[in-house]
Amino acid sequence: DATPRSSMSGIDMNQAMAFLAAQQNQAGGAAAAPVVLTEEEKAEKRTQLVAAAKEASEALQQPENAAKILAAQTFAAGDMMKFFMMAIPVAVEILSPVVAKHGYSADQAGCMALVAELQKHKDDAEIKSMADKISKTFTPPPMQMPGMPAAPVDEGAD
Repeated sequence: DATPRSSMSGIDMNQAMAFLAAQQNQAGGAAAAPVVLTEEEKAEKRTQLVAAAKEASEALQQPENAAKILAAQTFAAGDMMKFFMMAIPVAVEILSPVVAKHGYSADQAGCMALVAELQKHKDDAEIKSMADKISKTFTPPPMQMPGMPAAPVDEGAD
């Protein structure tokens, strides 16, 4: 058989490429044109986004939730793998009802989609402030690799 196959899984590479090409053709083959919103639609979208961000921030700041997050981050103790195994699932558990209420999937992808949407509004001080607070829940603190010098701290960073 002269058909190229992946050495690990026996996948027929020609079939895989044909499948991917068919998927791209079904999707129109190119990126959709950007949606142009009216000023009223932009204002409504901002209002909805601010509401989602406020609810997410409030959920993370509730004492019992803040304690869960702190415990997971403390347990991780600078270990990035532990952070992703412990802190992220706790944050997702806390935020899932909020993101689902605002039209995102009630999982890590939905939480990250909300954060990504918030970060698109970095010129809006109110949204940026909330986005930064929420993002800290999903971002590990600076990690130091054993035997490596600590990274310099940027004192002028926001």
